Amino acid sequence: MNKMKLPANLAKVFSDNGVGVEPFDAAAATQLSKFPYLQRHDPIDRMILAQASIQIGTTFFTADEAITGLDYDWVFACD
Repeated sequence: MNKMKLPANLAKVFSDNGVGVEPFDAAAATQLSKFPYLQRHDPIDRMILAQASIQIGTTFFTADEAITGLDYDWVFACD
């Protein structure tokens, strides 16, 4: 599987482009149970998905077919 190459100054790139960083908190943790079919999936992916699921207006891009196959209208496949 190909891994994304990220710039060393990723936080600055995000900030400069108006992208905020949301903390993973108790509210997000409670959402993990919404994805039982991903129980054996990468835990970080599950955490990101749980966090995204509580954000209004979220658009979630991933190349992970297990996640894009969940058929959520806010999850989109990317290459």
